[in-house]
This record gives sequence, structure tokens and C-alpha cells, in this order.
Amino acid sequence: DYPNHKLTAALRFHAGDALVWAGDLTDAKSQFDLVVAAGDAQWADDALRGKLQVAVRLKDHAAIDRLSDRFAERFPDSPLQSDVRRMLVRSLIQREEHQRAVEILEPMLDADEEPETLDEERYLLSLAYAGIGRHQDALDVLSPVSEATPGKLRDDALLARASMLMKLQRFAEAIGPLEEALAAGPAGDDAVGSLGNLAICHAQTGRLDKA
Repeated sequence: DYPNHKLTAALRFHAGDALVWAGDLTDAKSQFDLVVAAGDAQWADDALRGKLQVAVRLKDHAAIDRLSDRFAERFPDSPLQSDVRRMLVRSLIQREEHQRAVEILEPMLDADEEPETLDEERYLLSLAYAGIGRHQDALDVLSPVSEATPGKLRDDALLARASMLMKLQRFAEAIGPLEEALAAGPAGDDAVGSLGNLAICHAQTGRLDKA
């Protein structure tokens, strides 16, 4: 072991990253802890984000709050800051702290110029708006995402769009997004939920033969 070698921090970070993907979260956290403690200028922010990823996998929301605050204080100019905020926002939405998520996301959308991350932030903001009953605002911000290139984010956006239209009792409009999402072949709960919602929409629009 060569703790002071110039490549040690990089090797430990990549080892931790591999361990996260392998599901060995305890050992992954140990590797990230060593990098953060060493204070390597190049890898410390990556390692602290790695610790946050471990907390996300464990659904340890208190740790997610603590680590995201620590990241903001220690690395305010890191290019990873937006990624850290998105992880925090997903955690906030999971625990239904939607107003706090809105307060974080709105300025992020104003500043973000990357199409891929901007679409993810729009999707997350739509979920946060829906969580505080702002369903029309949720639809408005989601619109560019559901028209984006096909992929999982687009499929998630279609299901979210259908859900928000149903909340507004616009059942006829919800049929299209549901059918499009089902055509993509969702699995598990998404498939069951989509089929159930489609049946409700058909019934609510008088198409009982399709319900």
C-alpha cells in the first residue's frame, strides 16, 4: 500500500465506484472515506459524491441531506454540484418534501444549458409541482421532456404527464401518453399501473368497450 502515491486517490475512488456497482456499499464507503480524508484536490469531490451515491442506494435520507450540505460547503464550484443537487431532489421527492425540491430546482433550470440534464430537471420539477398540487404547472414544465428523444426519461415523463392529466380530470388527453408509454413495453408496476389508468380513462370517456 502506497498511501502517498500520486495515483492512490484515483485508484481508491475507482475501486469505490466499482464496489458501488457491485453492491458492496460498506467497502465502497470505506474507499471513498479514505479519498475524502486525504483531501486530494482532484478526487475529493468525486469521492464525496460517491458517498452520496452510497446513501442514495441505502435510502438514507438523513445522510443524503448531510452529505449534500457538506458538498455545497466544501466544493461550491465543483462541476459535480448539479449532480449532487439532483440526487438530493430525488430524495426529497421520495419523502414528499416537494416544496423544498421546488425551491432547489427552479433556479437550477434557469442556470442549466445542458439538454440532457435540463430534461431530467424538468421532469423532477414536474413531480415536485404535482406534489404540491400545481398540476398545470407540472404539465407545462414537463411538455418539452415528453417530446424528447425516446428513452427511459421520456417514458417516465409520459407516465407522469398522463397522471397529471388524470388529476385534472382530462381523461381523454391522458389516453395518448398512456398508450405511447405502454407501446415502449414498461415492466412490473409501471405496466400494471398504466393498464389500470388506461382502463379508467376509457371508462371516463365512455369507451367502455376498451376499458
